Amino acid sequence: MKKTGYGDDGNITLLAKGVELKGEIRVDGTVRIDGRLEGDVHTKGEVIVGEDGV
Repeated sequence: MKKTGYGDDGNITLLAKGVELKGEIRVDGTVRIDGRLEGDVHTKGEVIVGEDGV
């Protein structure tokens, strides 16, 4: 399996550009935010905020 740089298993949760979410995200791996999140992120991995992420 090719490593992507996103967590140990290569999994990533993506909040894509143009998506707006109000609430809470709970994941074990990496979260990338390219959209708009109003709420909390709970993760054992990394949180990456993209250029357009809010």
